[in-house]
Formats: sequence, structure tokens, C-alpha cells
Amino acid sequence: MTRIAAVFLAATAILFSLTAAAFATSSDEQTILDLERQVSAASAANDIAALERIVADDYIGIEAIGKIETRAQWFDGVKSGALITVAEEPSQLKVRLYGDVAIVTGHLSVRDVRNGKPGHHEIVFTDIWVKRGERWQYVQY
Repeated sequence: MTRIAAVFLAATAILFSLTAAAFATSSDEQTILDLERQVSAASAANDIAALERIVADDYIGIEAIGKIETRAQWFDGVKSGALITVAEEPSQLKVRLYGDVAIVTGHLSVRDVRNGKPGHHEIVFTDIWVKRGERWQYVQY
């Protein structure tokens, strides 16, 4: 009877740890999806304060035309009015977790005004997020 009880306890412990890992993963995935939507909403509202909470100091953006942009350059463009995001709609988001790194792929429909010129862009993107402490930060576009 003791052997059966030990096997039952071991099986229960394994099942519990697998279930807890699955919940942690889905929780992190949901957090990343929420953060992606927050970045889009903050961009469309030109809300620098919200972006400062989410975007890491060492953020690097790599645009489709090959331009590399730091966090400071991105925020300066928003603050100066050189970049005005009118609307940003993310879709087809897929999160892949690798420990404390999350890679998000998806589609983004953007309406903006850059240097006075209105534009509409359909973008396929890859974002990289890193968990630092208990907080996920946006590190690369």
C-alpha cells in the first residue's frame, strides 16, 4: 500500500507541475498580447508616458526600409510631431516563449503622418520582449 501511495503522490506532483507550467505559459502569452495592444493604443494616442513604462531603455527598432531607431529617436519623433500615429491595429498575433524571451509575429495596419505626409502601411512584423524581474519589456521591433 505504501508503494502505491508513493506512486500516486509522485504522479500527482508531476501532473500538478505540468499544469502549473501550462498556466504560467498561457499567463505570460496573455500578458504579451495585452502589452502588444497597449503599445498600439499608446502609439495611436501619442501617449509617451505609457510607452515609457513598456518600452525598454535599450529598445532598437528596425524599420522595413532598413532604418535603425533607438527608443529616444522614436520618442523624439512623436514629441516633435514628426511622427503622428493616427491608428494602429494589430492582428494575427502569435507569441512564442523561450524562457524570459518572447517573440511575437503578426500583422499591423498603421495610419500615420510622417513629416506632414499621411500614410497607410500594412506591416508584417516580429517583436521581441524580455522579462526583467517580474516585468516584460519591449526591446526590439
